[in-house]
Amino acid sequence: MVYKWGAAKRTALYLGAITLILSAFFAGRVHGGSESGTAKCKGLVPADWGEYAGSGQYGIVFKDNEGTLRFFRGVACGHEGIPNIDLEIRRK
Repeated sequence: MVYKWGAAKRTALYLGAITLILSAFFAGRVHGGSESGTAKCKGLVPADWGEYAGSGQYGIVFKDNEGTLRFFRGVACGHEGIPNIDLEIRRK
């Protein structure tokens, strides 16, 4: 049996289907992490690196009490190790 729906009903049906698909996709993206609610990748940053100072084009930045800035670009997933410092800027 062939339904003869009008163009408006067909468009509404397509928009509704697309909305459901996109909602399901973004709900999964916003939830993030794994199914248990924990992060997929963990990294440890030593306390002597100081406080988080932001992130930029070169990476994530930490600044200690002496003004030293430490940049790193990524955390190696698969182990909970300390990230390698890609750039360190010290004050004299």
